[in-house]
Amino acid sequence: MRVNVGPIKGRKGACVEIDIAERMKAPWDDNVVFVEPVYGSAKVTNTGRGFYATGTAKVTARIACDRCLEPYVAELAAEFEQAFREPGASGRRPTTEEKDEAEGEEEREVPAPDDESRPYDGDTIDLTETVSEAFLLAAPVKFVCREDCKGICPMCGVNRNVSECSCASPAIDPRLAALAKLLEKNGHDRK
Repeated sequence: MRVNVGPIKGRKGACVEIDIAERMKAPWDDNVVFVEPVYGSAKVTNTGRGFYATGTAKVTARIACDRCLEPYVAELAAEFEQAFREPGASGRRPTTEEKDEAEGEEEREVPAPDDESRPYDGDTIDLTETVSEAFLLAAPVKFVCREDCKGICPMCGVNRNVSECSCASPAIDPRLAALAKLLEKNGHDRK
């Protein structure tokens, strides 16, 4: 996802807006696959000492559920922001004044710390890594096909959403037995 910043180079406060529509590999292992291009938009502003990019991205993905291991399709969305600096330039982030000029009247947090700005080469900046990281940060801790997914039986491996098994419930760890009694006393079911 390369953005041509040549037209705004040397013009502090100038910006370029682009639409994103590009195929990319999912930043996870093979359990998540992007089945369509990533769509979104980005705005890149010349801060006077580099560039500052903000934007949104969304993609349709095929995901293996972390509970039942069955594939399902979901839309993932992410927002991103990233400072870019010339190679060899200090990783200094834009000052609040520079950022305010770049973003107009919007009230936003100052960009990432100095060491998190990325270098750019020539007249282009590459948003691919920034967008990948944004998807990672926006993703849930666990991908679940539905909230009430029962998962697979740890004994026989049957998908409990499809059929019940006759496996016995696992024994409760004796160290947690008091907690189980407390939960039963308060009306919570053990599963």
